[in-house]
Amino acid sequence: MKPSKFLKAPFCVDQRRKHRVVKIQSLNSPITGLAVGTMLALSPVGGLAPVATVASREPASGGFNHRFADRITVAAANSKDNQSYRGSGTIDNARFRGAGLGTLIINPQRNSGSLFLMGTRGGFSVEYIGRLTQVFEGSVQIQVTQFRSSEMGYRTVPATGTCELTTSAGVNLVRAVCSVSGAGIDHGRSAFTTNR
Repeated sequence: MKPSKFLKAPFCVDQRRKHRVVKIQSLNSPITGLAVGTMLALSPVGGLAPVATVASREPASGGFNHRFADRITVAAANSKDNQSYRGSGTIDNARFRGAGLGTLIINPQRNSGSLFLMGTRGGFSVEYIGRLTQVFEGSVQIQVTQFRSSEMGYRTVPATGTCELTTSAGVNLVRAVCSVSGAGIDHGRSAFTTNR
């Protein structure tokens, strides 16, 4: 599913973790007219973020404050060397199974990579962060060193494991299988398959 609206930078993010939502308010003008369920592609300056879904909205001066169904992960600033791949498909995890979105961000210059998976409903998300060990002809491997998820309150915790990913056409995330372990992690395995 493609995002139906695009939110342009600059914007500010209010990390309100109660109910596992965030609130985004445009710095230039109020964001108005977004219905609950609207999908947005967020495009901050110097980075990028996964698609988010409007969970609710509240009356505010000049318009509405919109709450989104998940935390937003933004790539590092000055990210000209970042390569991003996105896909829409199915997430299979011990805590969630259903439709979702995947965003892979790699930086071969810094030898870093991260995979963010977000369910399109329910506020579920997982993120795997680590070191690139392979990038070759659509095949990407990440040695995972950190893990965070909505189920753990978005805390970043040490983790050990790998992500095996397949990309295509230089922009598409086709498939991902990640498996990690660590203290307090009971849902470290995720599979993501793009809709065909």
